[in-house]
Amino acid sequence: LLGSATGFKKSNLKAPIAPRSRFNGKLSKGRRVVCQSWAQERLAKVAENQAVTLNDVILAMCGGALRQHLLELDDLPDEPLVAVVPVAIKTATQTAGNAITIVYANLGTHLGGAADRLKAAHDSMQAAKDMLSDMAPEAITAYTLLSTGPAQMTGMLGLGEVARPSSNVVVSNVPGPRETLYWNGARLEHTYPLTLLTEGLGLNISLFSYAGSLEFGLTACRRLVPSMQNLIHLMEDALVELEALPPIKADK
Repeated sequence: LLGSATGFKKSNLKAPIAPRSRFNGKLSKGRRVVCQSWAQERLAKVAENQAVTLNDVILAMCGGALRQHLLELDDLPDEPLVAVVPVAIKTATQTAGNAITIVYANLGTHLGGAADRLKAAHDSMQAAKDMLSDMAPEAITAYTLLSTGPAQMTGMLGLGEVARPSSNVVVSNVPGPRETLYWNGARLEHTYPLTLLTEGLGLNISLFSYAGSLEFGLTACRRLVPSMQNLIHLMEDALVELEALPPIKADK
């Protein structure tokens, strides 16, 4: 992480250092929430064509939308936005519940092409997975504490508008039931996640898979993130861009 942060070591691994953006700052009391569903098969098809994971496509979709949103506000940082991404890990002693750590993803918002943004997200997530796969459970616990400690301390001390942020946005993907659910004969049409914001991070993009659909719930600070509804339209535009990419040919 230190080598990645300082540039001393060539790596796709994203360290918890992000550019300042309008999404980082002191939270107001007001919140805005917008929700939208996308067919999972659309994103899965992009993942298959581009030889990446579904999560990579989700990150590229978010990166494309955030890039255009900030361009329209004339407030796009020169450096790429960084997403903090919760990931589940398996431990030998785990009997119930989920063991969670976080990694940092490059959203490629400094790149104009959808293919380049997808590659940036994929490379940073793959580097994080490689790092975690080589670590013992105790080391992962230490990594989680070390990587989240500065951000938590900044929030506790109220320095969100002064210190450089560790990330710009949260992107969280939670797997849900694959089958349609009912209650007393009434079909559950949609289920959207609503979440809390932490000091210094004014935007959270969470999604929940349900019966072939990806249910996105965007929660934001009203002051830090204007024109929230526009983000939904821009996410659709970003997905259309990704769908238009020519399929990657498999090596023979």
